[in-house]
Amino acid sequence: GAGNPITVLPESGSAADVLIDLASGEDGLGDSLVMHSNGLTVRQMIDSRSVINVMEFIPPELWQYIGQEIAAADTIANAGDLYDYIVEADAAAYSANKALFFPAGQYPISQTFNQTAREVVGIFGASFLVPYTSFPTGSWLHSWPAVTGQPRLTTRGMGYDGLGSDREDFVGGFLLGTGCHTSEISSVFARNCWLGGLRVNPLGATRDIVNFKIDRVYLLDCGSAANYAGLSIELSSSTTAITDGSIRDIDISGTNADSSNTIGPMAFTITTNSKAMFNVVMERFFTSTRLNTHVKTVSNSRYLLTGCVMRQFSGETHAYIDGVDTNGYYTSEPQVYLQAGYRNRFEQMYAHGALNNAGLQIVDGIE
Repeated sequence: GAGNPITVLPESGSAADVLIDLASGEDGLGDSLVMHSNGLTVRQMIDSRSVINVMEFIPPELWQYIGQEIAAADTIANAGDLYDYIVEADAAAYSANKALFFPAGQYPISQTFNQTAREVVGIFGASFLVPYTSFPTGSWLHSWPAVTGQPRLTTRGMGYDGLGSDREDFVGGFLLGTGCHTSEISSVFARNCWLGGLRVNPLGATRDIVNFKIDRVYLLDCGSAANYAGLSIELSSSTTAITDGSIRDIDISGTNADSSNTIGPMAFTITTNSKAMFNVVMERFFTSTRLNTHVKTVSNSRYLLTGCVMRQFSGETHAYIDGVDTNGYYTSEPQVYLQAGYRNRFEQMYAHGALNNAGLQIVDGIE
């Protein structure tokens, strides 16, 4: 009758047969039998997506515990360790050559997520990897590990919360540990990652980092004096080199990082010992520290930091005025310490005078 559902069955089949076919995962069955209004099957619609959603691999009964309004502690307690599901989703994204997407929420993991998918995407300031209870101290939440060859890799919009003030140990945010070509790290938000917020250290890689881009990064209370800066680049005889690229729009507010130590982390460091960093543009930085240097470059040869540019660096005032420590962070350490290398250019380095207690120190350089 009018309004009643109508079931159309194949002449040679039964309702049970149809339900079995619709539930099947075999090629040509399941979602390949269901037509969308645009003329494509559901399978064709799914295959045409540019991303694989990590939630597809997390059991539905856990979805209620994952969301941007749900605290990390609640997700850890109720959803548990999501590491295996994330690795499975990453493998699927790699196999399909698609991006892996993390919706807004907290994702507890017990081990470092070593990305294999060519692209990982989150929602800036809302998609966070967080350490599960058994996550080992001294490890990074997310990394591109050293691999053979020179892949093109991207991560955009991912967040990291090391829960430093809760765990009181040293968990890192993101580690670029491989050589790569024309790759991108962008829209990163890391907080309370006391090991370090973002680190470039291609240890064991076989090819250089070439034409890479880091931009729109906000590091809040990341790093420690005993470990790494909020943002650190370290090249050595055990790593590859960096040639060409840019680092732009970086905010590093580390004043309250590693509260177990009276000296806070440096904000940004570049170390070039035996391997070179060449032709990299760094601009529009804000930095703050606690009783420590903001920006430091060191090298065992003046020729290993070459043709680079630093411009528009600004920071929080650390002033000692009329015998008074105005904010409790005064230090006699130089706030910007540069072993200037060869043919580098420095413009508008804290031009507003905020570093009037120690200022800029250039140790060495040619041209």
